[in-house]
Amino acid sequence: MPGHTRLYRRGAVYYHRAAVPTDIAATYGKREETFSLKTRDYAEAVRRVRIVHSHRQAHFLAYISLDV
Repeated sequence: MPGHTRLYRRGAVYYHRAAVPTDIAATYGKREETFSLKTRDYAEAVRRVRIVHSHRQAHFLAYISLDV
């Protein structure tokens, strides 16, 4: 099963890691977002990270469109 570049493991739990786009990093307040996927199962983590990644991209696009 292929992995995902934004997936990493800390201990036994899988996490999602996403870099904040450089054009909003100054106003966003963070350079990177990291949070738990709340699973220890690799296959479930891959499924969840793909879903979460698309949500994060939509979130960043919405933030960019606010013109903060």
